[in-house]
Amino acid sequence: MADFLSEKGANKLALFVAKSANSQTYAKFLEEKFTENGGSIVFHVDYDENNSDLRTDIAKAKNSGAEAFYISATLGNDGGTILRQIRESGFGGFVTGSVGIESAEFIKAAGSFADTMIYSSPLFDLDGENTKEYANKYRAKYNKDSDAFSANAYDAINLISMAIDKCGGDKPGCIKDFLYQIKDYPGAGGLTTFDKNGDVLKPIMIKTIKDGKFVP
Repeated sequence: MADFLSEKGANKLALFVAKSANSQTYAKFLEEKFTENGGSIVFHVDYDENNSDLRTDIAKAKNSGAEAFYISATLGNDGGTILRQIRESGFGGFVTGSVGIESAEFIKAAGSFADTMIYSSPLFDLDGENTKEYANKYRAKYNKDSDAFSANAYDAINLISMAIDKCGGDKPGCIKDFLYQIKDYPGAGGLTTFDKNGDVLKPIMIKTIKDGKFVP
């Protein structure tokens, strides 16, 4: 996302960051990369996800000269509410965010402004070679398309199952070691790799919303 904003010429960024741990982490790494690219963070607020009125902070962000906003939301509801209030303030620049906004709750909260959001997400293609079978089964069971979160959870359970099959129950540390060695696992949620810290590395794509659907 930092590279996307830099490529689009947005050099002054306002951060709206939920107080949850994952939201803070997304914003931390975005800020590091964005400033590395030569941009500057001109406004930063850590917000309570239950606060439904951030208009005062949005006004301050606009007055700071922000050319774009980044919303590191906890869930879709708070992300959608902030986007709507940003657009209602008259801001016409880029409003971007993290994958936490990819939900029906976001679209409901954002209303007619949902289509103006741009966000980063793990690469997930319902028609991908390794995803089709999973996607068809999911659609048949739940009468809707899977999102990336469900597909990643499906992959996680399969990987844990593989680790248990290999390790059994009497080898402390074996499951951890097994998972740390996973490289480019071709799952329903795309390729999955674990790094030396146990964090998951996945290819990333930039997405938006069109006609109520999350699309590249």
